Amino acid sequence: MDTGSLVWSYAAALTVAAVVTAAFSRAIDRVLYKLIPEEVAPSWTQFVKFALFVASFAGGMPTGPGGAFIDRNGPLVTPPSRAPDS
Repeated sequence: MDTGSLVWSYAAALTVAAVVTAAFSRAIDRVLYKLIPEEVAPSWTQFVKFALFVASFAGGMPTGPGGAFIDRNGPLVTPPSRAPDS
């Protein structure tokens, strides 16, 4: 993937994550202020909004090939096989 398309992908993911977080911000505030005591509610709303932002951003990221980070020179491990049914 070239640098230009990667930058645009990150920018698009960042924009969508910010819009999603802003769209649900008031609803998160209302729900958490009803469920959680007022002294800890502001911290929880920040945490939930941050988690929503991160999940939205990561969901919009381009995915690379599945085995790109696997060490191909590492030890070979044979996957377990099922015993034949008798």
